[in-house]
Amino acid sequence: MKIKKALKKLDKAESLLASIIDEYDTDGEPRLKEALAAAKESVVRAKETVDHAPPEPKTARKSAGKANADAQRGTELRERRKVRVAAAGQ
Repeated sequence: MKIKKALKKLDKAESLLASIIDEYDTDGEPRLKEALAAAKESVVRAKETVDHAPPEPKTARKSAGKANADAQRGTELRERRKVRVAAAGQ
């Protein structure tokens, strides 16, 4: 997953947990409040870890000549397959 996308999802998770903590009445259950707070802290730590991760290496692009050769080879294979299917059908 790309770093930007991961951060976006972690932001969403953090905001959901924050809204649950704010809106949910945890007066009778202190363990639940602690668990929600711990979950939010975990998300914050994960965001910091992802944010400080090294950038992902960029994939090398094929040269135009190689890309054209690969496309031509694929076309040739499809044509041969059509000929075989046509010959088998007769």
